[in-house]
Amino acid sequence: TLKVFVLTMMRYPNVEQKAHALIDAVIGSKGLPTLDDRLSLPYIEAILKQTLRWKPVIPLAFPHRTTVDNVYKGYFIPKGSTVLPNSWQCLQDAGDYPDLENFLPERFCDSTGSILLNDAPKPRQFTFGYGRRVFPGRYFAENILWLNIAALLSVFDIRR
Repeated sequence: TLKVFVLTMMRYPNVEQKAHALIDAVIGSKGLPTLDDRLSLPYIEAILKQTLRWKPVIPLAFPHRTTVDNVYKGYFIPKGSTVLPNSWQCLQDAGDYPDLENFLPERFCDSTGSILLNDAPKPRQFTFGYGRRVFPGRYFAENILWLNIAALLSVFDIRR
């Protein structure tokens, strides 16, 4: 995910510059951003969400097994069938994410710059799994990703 983030910042310098300016405005010269600053930096949160959505590291989720017979869009799925969720497809739905080929963190922000709470699929849900097989370290992993992204954006000018 961090590799995707760095490569993306090289491709979208306007996103990197905006994030850098926002970090400077909130943090100033007091040091690196910490988790205490997370709520004050919603654009960094949006960059993390967009990175997870745009190029998921694991495009297919862990297999699940159906517990009852089911019919989905006219297809019969018998009890005990193995189902392999396609996380990549869920995060590439143009109905949920217009202009999905472009890296647009703003899609996760409202008009005031706050994180948007809508019904679109949440990238972290597909990144870290769901149900009984959800990744138990998901909150730790997400915090580490946020800290790394915020630190990289606050210290470096990422260029080609």
